[in-house]
Amino acid sequence: MSVRMAMSSLQASRASSQRVAQVSRHFSTTGAARQEIQDAYIISASRTPTAKFNGSFLTVPAPKLGAVAIKSALEKSKVPVSKITDVYMGNVLQGGVGQAPARQAAIFAGLPTSVEAITINKVCASGMKAVVFAAQNIQLGLAEAQIAGGMENMSRVPSYLPRASSQPAFGNQQIKDGLIEDGLWDVYNQFHMGVCAETTAKKYNITREQQDEYAVQSYKRAQDAWKNQAFKEEIAPVTVTGRKGDIIIDTDEGYLDIKPEKIATLKPAFIRDGTGTVTAANASTFNDGASALVLGNKEIAREYGSGSRVLARICGTADAAMDPVDFPIAPAKAVPIALERAGITKDQVAVWEFNEAFAAVIKANEQILGLEGKRVNELGGAISLGHALGSSGSRIIVTLLHQLKVGEYGVAAICNGGGAATAIVVQRIDKSAGVALQERALPRASKILNAGDQLAGVVPAVLVDLLDGVGDVLEGAGAAAEGAAAAVDTEAAGLEVEGCGVQVDGCGGDGGCCKEQGGEDGARTEVHLGHHENNQSCFGMGKLKAIISHPAIPTRQASSRARHKHNPPALFSYDDADYGRSALTTGLLFRCSALPVLALLRLPLVVKAPEFGQSLRDLWALEQIFER
Repeated sequence: MSVRMAMSSLQASRASSQRVAQVSRHFSTTGAARQEIQDAYIISASRTPTAKFNGSFLTVPAPKLGAVAIKSALEKSKVPVSKITDVYMGNVLQGGVGQAPARQAAIFAGLPTSVEAITINKVCASGMKAVVFAAQNIQLGLAEAQIAGGMENMSRVPSYLPRASSQPAFGNQQIKDGLIEDGLWDVYNQFHMGVCAETTAKKYNITREQQDEYAVQSYKRAQDAWKNQAFKEEIAPVTVTGRKGDIIIDTDEGYLDIKPEKIATLKPAFIRDGTGTVTAANASTFNDGASALVLGNKEIAREYGSGSRVLARICGTADAAMDPVDFPIAPAKAVPIALERAGITKDQVAVWEFNEAFAAVIKANEQILGLEGKRVNELGGAISLGHALGSSGSRIIVTLLHQLKVGEYGVAAICNGGGAATAIVVQRIDKSAGVALQERALPRASKILNAGDQLAGVVPAVLVDLLDGVGDVLEGAGAAAEGAAAAVDTEAAGLEVEGCGVQVDGCGGDGGCCKEQGGEDGARTEVHLGHHENNQSCFGMGKLKAIISHPAIPTRQASSRARHKHNPPALFSYDDADYGRSALTTGLLFRCSALPVLALLRLPLVVKAPEFGQSLRDLWALEQIFER
């Protein structure tokens, strides 16, 4: 007994010591510093065609469709499979699918069994939420690369028969449709999701005619998109084995299924008392399909992003919730939050993708957000292309990315049953795009900086004097850039290396950007940012320092919040431990050509001189490219 007591006492002592150690580490000030939030990038994106209900994918389980999308996205990305640590896949209707659908998709795609996989169910928003979870892993520094997306086969959803033990001994048994039960039924109000759409239509005075008109537009846009091969780059063909051999499916199946002249004759599908407006034509269809994206951190984007058709930075995401019956308008609550987190306004968004669960969803959200006339669902949507529940959220991201041009922002948003929504803001970037943007931006910068009379009163007079001549410098650099900048390697311009490091043609007659002078550390004490064609004008670092150090130039603390808002009016982030006022050494002073001067335009005049708006947006986009 004494031995047992001694052992018990020893174990208790050890447990106590371990607990003390845990508490000590928790309150220790010498522990590892918390990492900053990192940027997450989308490297590649693919989707399968969307098949009709009981169509070509009838025999293909959802995880097999997911595997096709995953394999395609991974091959496009060129990211080694060894870099992938997690897979997140949305899947809503899991009855009869088998254990861990995401795990199945990952293994069927050929990923190692050491790669973890998690299945996400946020109803229609599942695929988009999967992308958000993967991005958060990267942002927190928990992973280098992830795969995320969604998958659904609505054609294979079983009917449910309750177990015999829960049924009466005699009498008929009721079979429930799993599609309705787990996918399309509002459990809080005990009615179909279509009734929620009817409620929204009435609340926002959306007529039957408006909904039908939108549905016809969706089909026409999808038809035009396929005619113009707009989806060609995002499609991952699916091979279906049948009795007569293999068939390759590489086209969406439902977008031609419309007879415009009959739409107005259809009866309402959910409310049939004479007031209903939602029909089978102006609502989305049941479908099968999958989509997947490869995400990575900055290092992954740098190494494998070259040539990527969809390379993009995830700027902000958001979820929002409200009363379940109001789920169709939940995107209007999530989108402003995502935009605020991205640090942009809706007017800066080039392309919008909303899931077309119902035409009323789009019309209501456009009305609330003020998006009438904006580029919303220009290639069609779920009404015409199809709505494979678990995939739709990631599918619209895939389609959004393939529409964006370099530098443009895009927003994708999707509502989900239960009264919620998810939204994401992305910006297309391109490692090779800096050169082309520089050619366009330099002449504009020259005009702005030479407009002394317009700068007067907008910025302090001393800054006007300091900026005098910078426009001439840029004019010379811009002229040279027209012929030579296309050959400038973006790495040499500061994307991947700190400082100039090389001689860059295009700065002027002598082709030199930087001059090193004296000092034990070899510090550059003069930076020639550009030259006139006659090679007489140069802009020294002393003048640049004078501009930067002027109290009128704003600075901002490099907190994770400020860092991810990316607000143009703030000139430099700074670190007290690194050159005091501003982190110049890695950011601006040692960049080649005229790039340092471009950053000077991040002044309060961005706000006060809107006539310079487009030029400044170009310059801001350029600096973002080279900053990353």
